[in-house]
Amino acid sequence: MIRLLRKYDAEIRSVSEFKKALIEYFRAGSGGLSSEERECLRERLNMSSGEVATYVATAGVPTTIDIRPKHAPAGGTLRVDVFTNLFRLWDLDPTIGHEDVADILDRAIGNYIFLRRTFYEKVFNPFYWAGEVIRIPFYLASFAGFDSTKMELSLLGKLYKFAASFAAFIWALIQMLSYFGLNVAKLVGS
Repeated sequence: MIRLLRKYDAEIRSVSEFKKALIEYFRAGSGGLSSEERECLRERLNMSSGEVATYVATAGVPTTIDIRPKHAPAGGTLRVDVFTNLFRLWDLDPTIGHEDVADILDRAIGNYIFLRRTFYEKVFNPFYWAGEVIRIPFYLASFAGFDSTKMELSLLGKLYKFAASFAAFIWALIQMLSYFGLNVAKLVGS
């Protein structure tokens, strides 16, 4: 249960720490850190770039950017992966700044925060779970190799979902009435 409440925390933490280290690395270029400390920071960024690139891509944020290399003909652009070329971007295109990479990381963090919020809205919504329970036969059909989308959109599938939803609604209504102390059998019989 605790893991459920920490959904996307690891991704947000990793991307945030990477962004912080990236900014520290480039600010240190103008002084503040020794060359040994800066090299250690660069090593840490290189070692975590694969994990962070995966998290960024999983968040739905592109990890590539279009650059205009210094020696390219007019209008010539090149698509490069930000994380593979992290320390070469500025050599390839001087108009790119570390802020551009930080923007990509911010978008990924924002997407994870959005995903976490929508995840919590689903997890704690009983209607979501009721819908998932009703869809179990379609999940099983899909697992067996049938086209569950066609089955679900067919007249029979729609009738099943309507009947199951209606039965679930009546059951929930009876449970609510009995919770408030109303005897449903007496109400129906009177």
